Amino acid sequence: MTTQAVFNNPIGTVAEQRAIVDKQIELIAGAPAGSLIRLSYYYLNDPDFADALIAAHDRGVRVQAIF
Repeated sequence: MTTQAVFNNPIGTVAEQRAIVDKQIELIAGAPAGSLIRLSYYYLNDPDFADALIAAHDRGVRVQAIF
């Protein structure tokens, strides 16, 4: 595993604005069956993020979320 920092640019392109969320979705998509995802969010309004969590759960990842 490699540690890295990811930053977004709120006035950049759509891809630059979504850099952090897209990285989180990528990590969720890579979680193997039997692993655990724990997260806390104040507000979730991104259907791609929610879909990634649902897909992870469907493939056998334990998902624990606090909103």
